Amino acid sequence: MSADPTTIGYEPEPTDVAAEVAAILEEVTDPTELYARATAAQVHHQAVVEALALVRSRCLAELNTPDADGAKSSFDQIATATGLTRGGAQKLVQRGRPLLDYQFPTPLTPDDVQRFLEYGLALRDARTAQ
Repeated sequence: MSADPTTIGYEPEPTDVAAEVAAILEEVTDPTELYARATAAQVHHQAVVEALALVRSRCLAELNTPDADGAKSSFDQIATATGLTRGGAQKLVQRGRPLLDYQFPTPLTPDDVQRFLEYGLALRDARTAQ
């Protein structure tokens, strides 16, 4: 079901997906209303996917950045730990490096995530505008 090669090995539980879709569309019989609810949910979930992709990239870039002792995970180590190919790990690390400039407190609150997304999406938009 996943089109993102960096998520291979992670599969949604079909019954969970079906239950969530049914909950979104429950008690609606009008095709126009079904369409509107399905579209709103799709847009919402696509935004969640984009946000999680930014977080994943930043996390891997952080692993590849030297810590206080100078130690860092190599692309091969990251690939092994995540199940990615070396190239996939490198791609996500490189995508996440610009996000390292943003303070990333953990655990994250919704406000932290909102600010991070604004920062990350602005970076993405600046790159695509070039």
